[in-house]
Amino acid sequence: MDMSYLKEGVRGSIITDVVDIARYHSIHGGTNAGWFGVPRQVFCFVDFLGSIAYNNEPRRREDGASTRKAVRFISEFFPRHYKPYADLLVALWRHGTVHQFTPYVYYAMKGNRKIIIGWSSNRSDEADNRIVNMKTFDIKGKEDVIHLVVNTCQLADDLLSAFDKFVEKMEKNESFKNGCLRRLKRSLEMKNCIVLKKGKPIQKSKVLRRQIFLAKDSTEGELVNKQVEWYNKS
Repeated sequence: MDMSYLKEGVRGSIITDVVDIARYHSIHGGTNAGWFGVPRQVFCFVDFLGSIAYNNEPRRREDGASTRKAVRFISEFFPRHYKPYADLLVALWRHGTVHQFTPYVYYAMKGNRKIIIGWSSNRSDEADNRIVNMKTFDIKGKEDVIHLVVNTCQLADDLLSAFDKFVEKMEKNESFKNGCLRRLKRSLEMKNCIVLKKGKPIQKSKVLRRQIFLAKDSTEGELVNKQVEWYNKS
């Protein structure tokens, strides 16, 4: 495993699958176009990059990507103004868009007051819209209700910038680089579907095993140079 996987494959995907898509939705608009899909993609990359950048903590039973690593990656490599809200950003935007389509809304009690934090998504590429990214705003007429705003174009660009800083650190620190490449290699290895838990396969793994065998017994052709050659089963 070498740096080309990251510098060419992953970086190229960030540009074409995130940055370019954010720009497209900014230009063409449309209902439900980019509001949540772009942030969702950003945080999938953050999950992956965090799993490469940092070791597991056995006491947390980590195995690859984790919330802790995502927060740490944002805090270390994204622009400095992300750090004070890194945990909140992941809780609102990453967990929400991945698990319920839209970002979550949270509240915290401060004495008898309920402080509510929601979200707003801005997809404009204009400079005066980009500057709202990662800022909080009161909601007029609603006391103690605030929104953490994300601008999808700026968020996508900040992901690319963070990736470049991550690679730069790898190139300057041989020990860090070796650790990252080792974790990258491990993340790409085949996984045994039978995951052992206290010496016994968990039920979900048994289901995966059964469906793998079903898939093998149900093949309908061969892939040859990315083309399908169908079996004649008549």
